[in-house]
This record gives sequence, structure tokens and C-alpha cells, in this order.
Amino acid sequence: MSLDPRARFSSTVEDYRRFRPDYPAALFDWIAKECDLAGGARVLDVGCGTGISSRQLAARGWEVVGLDPNADMLAAAEAEPRPGLRYVQGDAEDPPALGRFDAIVGGQSFHWLDLDRALPRLAAMLDGERVVAFWNLREPSDPMMRDYEAL
Repeated sequence: MSLDPRARFSSTVEDYRRFRPDYPAALFDWIAKECDLAGGARVLDVGCGTGISSRQLAARGWEVVGLDPNADMLAAAEAEPRPGLRYVQGDAEDPPALGRFDAIVGGQSFHWLDLDRALPRLAAMLDGERVVAFWNLREPSDPMMRDYEAL
């Protein structure tokens, strides 16, 4: 397995695509409310991977750009196209010119970023101050998760 986060999941893209869970609809309700996003809002999904959160964001009627440095992950994301959604290869530390966004989100991705480099670049792409990082939490009472953590 690669230690470089940009290539780390290249050998497990299919497993990632098949087994990574979607996020609850309530999360996107909360994002819409907290970020004051209406239909047609532009949202950047940083570290979009196989497009799980990008598809859920686009389903809200938002114009979504999924940004990820891993070509293999993006290929899996592009295999499930959605209206209002496009994918771009690149990273948050040195993003390509993508225009301005109403919100920037990152599901399971912000821990991979060099925040000192990424946050100023992301801020320059924002209309306002709406950056949302979210991730799944492991349930410590679940026996499988206890064993996984012990491993």
C-alpha cells in the first residue's frame, strides 16, 4: 500500500466503491441549512474519491465539482455520472482553476490535506466562509470495530 495519500487507495478502488457507505440524508440537510445553499449552488467536494458524497450533493440540485488527486478513484466516480456533477483531477494544496464556490466540503478527506497549504487556496475559491469537513465515526461498542482497532 502506498504511503502517499494521493495513490493510497489505487489498489482497492473496487472495494472502496462497493463497501464504503453513503452518508445520512440528515447530513446534507444540515449542510444546506448551515451553508444557506439553495438549488443551483456551486459546491466543491475535496478528496471526492469514488464520488459518494459528490453524488449525494448533486442529488440536491447543486452544481458539484468533485476534486481528487487519484485517477483510479476518479475513474470509478465517473462510471456513475449524475446531472450537475463533474470530476477534476487535482489536489487541494494546488487546485486547478475551478472558479468560485458557495461551499467547500470534504468527506473523509481533510485528514489527508496539508491544511497550511490547502486552506488559503480553498478560501480563495469561496464566496463566503463555508467549509465543511465530515467523516464516519467508528462505533467502539461494535465487536468488529474493537477487533479492527486492536489490530
